[in-house]
Amino acid sequence: MTYYYLYRLYDESGLLLYVGSTANFFARMGDHEREQVWWNRVAEITVVQCSTVGYVKALEELTIVEEKPKYNVRISRWSPSLLKAKVERRRAGEKVLPDWKLPRVRFL
Repeated sequence: MTYYYLYRLYDESGLLLYVGSTANFFARMGDHEREQVWWNRVAEITVVQCSTVGYVKALEELTIVEEKPKYNVRISRWSPSLLKAKVERRRAGEKVLPDWKLPRVRFL
């Protein structure tokens, strides 16, 4: 089974730097490390594991709109109330999976 991951990247003070989603978590973190100038500020990573791509994408969009991470530049075309309804519809097919909380890891 393929899983999808919603991740939040925080700095030492707890400021939310970035929210993203991926099917290949470790490869995506490596991409950020190589490509993003803010990567060296990441002190903590939290991860939510999802079982459907539709759910993780809806959750990502809602999270960006509601939590306003510093380095996300994508703007949603949906209002927060419509996004919440979209997330709830997608959640119906979701398995309940535990969230992860990770310290910063160096990816080579």
